[in-house]
Amino acid sequence: MQPGATPIHVDRRGSLVDDAVALYERAYDSDDIHVGAAAPDGFSFRFRAVGDRDVTTGSSAVAARRWGTVSARGDYVLVWATSPGMTIDTGSRDPVQLLPGVPVMYPPRPGLRLRRPPLRPALGALRRLVPRVDRGREAG
Repeated sequence: MQPGATPIHVDRRGSLVDDAVALYERAYDSDDIHVGAAAPDGFSFRFRAVGDRDVTTGSSAVAARRWGTVSARGDYVLVWATSPGMTIDTGSRDPVQLLPGVPVMYPPRPGLRLRRPPLRPALGALRRLVPRVDRGREAG
């Protein structure tokens, strides 16, 4: 973190599908996030991130299948899954299947389609991802 940079700490969690959809649509600059049936233990979500306005790292967990369109909007976003089943459709003939622990860079363009089973993908991002989620509020 650069001297004088404003630190970011976001820790959002909940048990309402509508709250999760609103959070992830802000985080991924989307109006197309969908959540399927909850995991057997019930529905919950958590989004955590730390860093500054230049570099953030974070993790995300949703206890349900989810899918939608996301926009990296010029950000460099590195993603890796901690369990199998996450797919990124980049518009090519072959969607990218993420393997646990193997990082993949999102192409820095809008319109990526994601499909995720109930799992805990970990995200690292350069610029803008967390500021859109936090909207300048104190995190807590």
